[in-house]
Amino acid sequence: PEETLPVTDATLRLLLARHGETTLNSAHRIIGSTDLPLSNAGRQQADRLARRLALERLDALYASPLRRAVETAELVAAACGLPAQVDERLRETDFGAWEGLSMDEVARRDAAALAAWQADAMAAPTGGEPPARLLARVDALLSDLRGRHAGQTVALVAHGGLFQALILRALNLPYRNDWVFMLYNGSLSELSLAAVRNVAVYLNDSAHLGPVNALA
Repeated sequence: PEETLPVTDATLRLLLARHGETTLNSAHRIIGSTDLPLSNAGRQQADRLARRLALERLDALYASPLRRAVETAELVAAACGLPAQVDERLRETDFGAWEGLSMDEVARRDAAALAAWQADAMAAPTGGEPPARLLARVDALLSDLRGRHAGQTVALVAHGGLFQALILRALNLPYRNDWVFMLYNGSLSELSLAAVRNVAVYLNDSAHLGPVNALA
């Protein structure tokens, strides 16, 4: 028989909304803590994401303080009729000296540090945030959300790297610093956090964005 998801009055439904794209996203460069606005395509993605989230009955909306997430969250807030609360713990991890570079450029300019980072998930990029610090703020955020919003539906507007860490920690999986899950700009994922266990309900839903070429 098909297994059913255990849902109780204390289950937290957590919707993970990745911000729309920026010019560095479309150029496949590392953004990290670099504070960029949405591109024109990114605003279209954010608008479509907002319309998708307007179909949900949200109890709370939280956003990273970085501009690309704030701009996305503002559209979601307007569509859903509730305020976006900025939470510093949703900030993307800082990639230090690698920000603005492609991975090929990192390999040429900082080969030893890249090799160490690839070999050890707890190694930090040159001048960047140590993964232990990232995981500590993710753990604190998850604990606070579960305590504050049990039985509710909460949306988080944040970043791919931050969401990778959050999903791994919520599901009690080993941390990895590479891309374990593909999360498109403007995509939506859902976690169910219950007393018995945490479950990924779906990942990287981007049907609301339409064909990729529609945002070109």
